[in-house]
Amino acid sequence: MDVINDGHLDFIFHYSTWKLFLSNADGAYTEDSSGIPSYTSNSCKFGSAWGELLKNQTNDANYLMVRAIDPDSGGTNRGVIGVRVELFDARGATLLAPREIGVARGYGGGELVWAHFGGVDPVVTYIVRITWPGGSQMTSSVVPQNASTTIGAQTVSQMLTIKQTLGIRVVNWRAVSPID
Repeated sequence: MDVINDGHLDFIFHYSTWKLFLSNADGAYTEDSSGIPSYTSNSCKFGSAWGELLKNQTNDANYLMVRAIDPDSGGTNRGVIGVRVELFDARGATLLAPREIGVARGYGGGELVWAHFGGVDPVVTYIVRITWPGGSQMTSSVVPQNASTTIGAQTVSQMLTIKQTLGIRVVNWRAVSPID
């Protein structure tokens, strides 16, 4: 998760206390647990403190969310599990950040079925490449401030939705003998 919305993935660890490690953008991390609420009750260890941390109340528009849709997964969107989402510069030459859509990772965990990229300029053009399970790829050009997605009755700004196009689909099949 990108806790401070700078475009680099940070991580949180809990053993007997919460520890937050912020990415230095060079492959190393620095511990900074100052923003984690101190709770001593065991009942709060996986609840309130986690929720407080994930608020990510960054008051800027320097982000882009990318939502992948698999129209053939029966409304569950299970077909996006395993999708790789990559953010490139406008020329598509420099990979800025990769994300993978997965399932719960860890005890009591859950995960969004979209990718969040922090630290982007909302007025700059980027290229998003999605690699679907099975290897097919789709690309799209996006300016974050111009992107929006409607989910139900809610419009989400700065979210790009990419819908997988269906290839050839077998509707009816029967075996034939070589004589036919």
